[in-house]
Amino acid sequence: MEQLNKEYAQRISNKKKNLQKLKKRIFGVSMARTLLFISICLSFYYLWQNKSLLSTTISLEALLFILFIKAHNKLFKQKKETELLIQINQRELEAINGDLKNFDKGDEFIDHTHFYSFDLDVFGENSLFQLINRTSTKIGKIKLANWLNNHLIKSEQILKRQESIKEITPLLQLRQSFQLIGLSNEEQLTELDLLQWIQPSKLKKERLLKITPYLVATINMLLLIFAILQITPISIGVIFFVFSIVLNTILVRQIKAKLEDNTKGLLTLSTYTSLFMLLEEHKFESELNKELINSCYQKEKRPSRQLNKIINLSDNIKQRNNLFIALLFNGLFLWEFHLSLKIEQWKKEHITSLPKWIESLSQFDALISLANFAYNHPTYTYPNIVTEEYTLCGQDLGHPLMLKKECVTNPISMNSRGTFLIITGANMAGKSTYLRTIGLNYLLACIGTTVYAKKFNISPSQLITSLRTSDSLMENESYFFAELKRLKVIIDLLNKGNNLFIILDEILKGTNSIDKLKGSTALIEQLIHKETNGLIATHDIQLTELEHRYPKKITNFCFESTINNGEINFDYQLKQGVVKNMNAYFLMRKMGILNKR
Repeated sequence: MEQLNKEYAQRISNKKKNLQKLKKRIFGVSMARTLLFISICLSFYYLWQNKSLLSTTISLEALLFILFIKAHNKLFKQKKETELLIQINQRELEAINGDLKNFDKGDEFIDHTHFYSFDLDVFGENSLFQLINRTSTKIGKIKLANWLNNHLIKSEQILKRQESIKEITPLLQLRQSFQLIGLSNEEQLTELDLLQWIQPSKLKKERLLKITPYLVATINMLLLIFAILQITPISIGVIFFVFSIVLNTILVRQIKAKLEDNTKGLLTLSTYTSLFMLLEEHKFESELNKELINSCYQKEKRPSRQLNKIINLSDNIKQRNNLFIALLFNGLFLWEFHLSLKIEQWKKEHITSLPKWIESLSQFDALISLANFAYNHPTYTYPNIVTEEYTLCGQDLGHPLMLKKECVTNPISMNSRGTFLIITGANMAGKSTYLRTIGLNYLLACIGTTVYAKKFNISPSQLITSLRTSDSLMENESYFFAELKRLKVIIDLLNKGNNLFIILDEILKGTNSIDKLKGSTALIEQLIHKETNGLIATHDIQLTELEHRYPKKITNFCFESTINNGEINFDYQLKQGVVKNMNAYFLMRKMGILNKR
């Protein structure tokens, strides 16, 4: 981690040095432009009498001025990109030191009814999503959230994604360049908006409409020539020019998508073009990465070549901001209408390709986030996916959202189906943290990235949890009934033949102790008989007696606390057996809730 800190700090330092150089060059070009403008003014003043010398001098100075403008724009773009790269590396430096405030929390993906994401803090403040997410496209962000909400179960798919992530992980330059391109366009469309945008308009008399701009341009050219030759008065040309502007407005209205609507679509696809160009420069070896690129080829054309025309269309559409150019071009050859027709034609040609581009880039964006996570945690390990027999075994598992220096690691061991670990422990001793540690690492393993463990063997099943069930006033639903609904979901999934990995915290919290023990015992027995696996944390010591009834299926573990010299101490270490020390009464006296006697 120290080496990682140094690496990001060095990249920030290098980029800041480059930024200072760019600022000096921008200042130099700005000064040169100012001096050249003064020179142009002086040329008019001193060379006005010598027209030939004036025209030659002004032409050269104007050419230089244009070159300076282009140089200034290029340098300014480089400056913006350098500032963005500094920001990217600065945020990574903050993230590996536990500060996630500058990353998207994914609040829009919070779902209280989800199988596990709400219980495990997958989305929200200081969440797994905030830790992992480095997506730079809207489609990538949604894809990553979807992967976190719907983890893989098939071993071959997990291994395939692992290989993809392993290949991308060391490619820091590629990953940050991908981020840079995506983050440079903040107004990207979502997949739904893009698929709606690319639907072409149905035009009547399309052939006639296509040749109309060329007819108007030809008539304008002829009228100009006739006016110069004094065959027709110039007023006819002016009238037709104004008529063309009106005609352009009328024709543009026949097209479903206005140019204003096209702007975001074209700019989004222009961003995709740059992203594909970046990916195509690298020769990937892993199966998944090659598939994602190859799936976008059409008639042996690379995706960037298919999208390349978009760059010209998007550059042209930007000219609408210049009112003078827009009026001039519309009057001469129905420019906006002609551009709209080109866009509609492009849509028709590529409507079937767009979903493939979206799928490919969204997956690459999500994969880059997972690879970045693996890169930022070099001590984490890739889990071993076991298919021959059931296993869930790990050494030194830690909570991914806790800094390593503060995190106490623990093991887990299950080697056959239908087994459960019952966890008892004092308040604040570490039961809930342990459940989330296992749950989050299980999820990380099933989405194909690294886990916080020295070693982790896993036979993937559907993860489902019940850790923080809450009541709902909106649905007139009690806490107890909400928990029953979650347990009903688990039983229904098992009855359908699904393999599950279940994590439960204090079963049937909303009922009395006798009823709770009876119901909890019956539930655990049913889960064992259905050959499923999981963890159950409880304060009910009587529940641990199930180990004697099912010695090969249930194992008791606990987290202990000790009280020394009036102070409570926790070691947060998982121990086999049943908890011996409870601390609720002591804590209530310590906090002054109960009188000391």
